[in-house]
Amino acid sequence: MKTVSFVLVSGQGSFKQPDFFFRANSNDFPSIVIESGWVESFPHLRADKDLWMQGNISVEVMILLGWKISEGRVKVSMEIWRRDGAGGLAVSEMAILPSADFVPSNGRIEFTKGQLFGSVMIAGQNPGTIPYLEMSRLREMAEEVLVKNIGMVPA
Repeated sequence: MKTVSFVLVSGQGSFKQPDFFFRANSNDFPSIVIESGWVESFPHLRADKDLWMQGNISVEVMILLGWKISEGRVKVSMEIWRRDGAGGLAVSEMAILPSADFVPSNGRIEFTKGQLFGSVMIAGQNPGTIPYLEMSRLREMAEEVLVKNIGMVPA
């Protein structure tokens, strides 16, 4: 797997390597960044979020995943940070595991093609088209990683 570092906050020497990112091939910076860690490290993850979202306006969506062991089971929560259109940031929270807490009504993380591709979107496409990530699929993936790869029990 290729590791990519991004220079953030030009002139201040800030470099970051995200856990995962989405970037159109011709863009220098990602439009979606995902960082993951144990909930004890969440203050550091939020600082990373600030660096990403304040360091470059190309980052439209930042997803923070927090993992926690409780009573021998693993819980996974998520914060989704977005630009609010007024220059600020808005956050929504939801649980991946267990699935009962903070579930959005449609069970999806949505964004627009305009957010994903920005100025390099293919001509003629609608920037308002909404691709999405299904929460049910994210749960399946988290459970698979926990059980098969790590040997832990999901909450």
